[in-house]
Amino acid sequence: MTLHEHYLPAARRLLDAAGLRRSLDEIRRLPGIETVDVFPDVTVKDWGFPSGLAIRSRGYLYPLAVPDPGSGYHVSALPMHRDQLGPDEVRALYDAVASSVNHRDLRYEYPKVDLDRVLADGLDYAAQLHPDLGGPAAEPADRGWHRAGVVARFDDDLKATLRRSLGGADGHYVAVQWIQQLLDPETAQRHGLRTGQLVLIIHIGARPMREYIYRRYGLPAAEHSLHDGTALPEQLRTGIFAVRSDSPYGEAYLDCAAASANFGYFNRHLVRLNVLAALAPRWGDLTGQAPLLQHRHHTELSIAADQTVTARRGIQRLDADAGGEWLPDRRDPLSYVAGGEFGSSYLVTTTDPDRYANLCGHGIPEWQPVGRFRDQIDDCLPHARAAVRNSAFAPATFARDVANLEETTAHVCDIGMARPVARLYPLANFRSPI
Repeated sequence: MTLHEHYLPAARRLLDAAGLRRSLDEIRRLPGIETVDVFPDVTVKDWGFPSGLAIRSRGYLYPLAVPDPGSGYHVSALPMHRDQLGPDEVRALYDAVASSVNHRDLRYEYPKVDLDRVLADGLDYAAQLHPDLGGPAAEPADRGWHRAGVVARFDDDLKATLRRSLGGADGHYVAVQWIQQLLDPETAQRHGLRTGQLVLIIHIGARPMREYIYRRYGLPAAEHSLHDGTALPEQLRTGIFAVRSDSPYGEAYLDCAAASANFGYFNRHLVRLNVLAALAPRWGDLTGQAPLLQHRHHTELSIAADQTVTARRGIQRLDADAGGEWLPDRRDPLSYVAGGEFGSSYLVTTTDPDRYANLCGHGIPEWQPVGRFRDQIDDCLPHARAAVRNSAFAPATFARDVANLEETTAHVCDIGMARPVARLYPLANFRSPI
């Protein structure tokens, strides 16, 4: 096994104290492991694999390396400026977002959407269904998500739940932030960005599928691996265990991961379309004025033609075949690095396209003390308090998330992974009820 540690030596002591080295030693003993990349947002979990890893293996996969394979971010620029919005306009902006995200109190239905096509074809089907579903970036790089037989893996109850989830953000959020500072004006200008501009962030996965996949296929896979000697009892207790990728359970898990990714991609586009439609009565038709900055899954479980299995979660390198959407006429494609529900965020661009095709951040570590970034916390705090949201503001969580965001962003810059282009501050956030 080859281990690549993409973080500064100064972080190693803290990470090892949190149990990272122990987790990596357990992963090293798993069958099939070829390479493990450890990235600056690595976070040790009480159970299962740390986030912030990218694992390449052959012949085996690891169910708890990617607990939510459909999750990702869709980020668009809006042609609106923070200074043009008073309190009433900000409230109207929030109300438009909240009213357009499907949840249990709204019960929107999409009878014209063929759910089986969503699960099997994702964005390919989206582009056929509606010209505005995806816009100019609807044609995806092939992610290998088109696996035969995925639809048969899901029962009628789950499909009914997924239909109710279309247009929703179960347990995730849709936010509007604004560009507080341009840190790389030249790159920002190429993307048409300016200080004060609003940015729409849609963070959605496939939550109903996550529980279903592990209950229906993950637990039986764990039992099967124990019985055939692939996994040891202590590995099941830690959640760090392997399943043969060509076994019935491995095939089922890969099918479900592909369908989850397709659902997540399709649903994020659908939510974007609904949000822009809800903003139209007050701000006009924005569909042609809200260019896509970045759309990425931040988790992946997939298998290539050569049977190499990729499992990844968090800020990390994506190879050319890892998928996502790009605007081909733009250099230095942007990525979004999340700083938690209450705090600031960054748009960044890679410094080494051959090594780091893109970044998509989430799973920020929780070990960073806040004192080192007190100035950044104090500057963002009044804006975070004033943001309109449907969840109670938590000052301690806010401070921790800002500190971790600043640490991680500085870290990826220091190791030559990316450079910040713009810092974003919160304005409105709707967290969808589960």
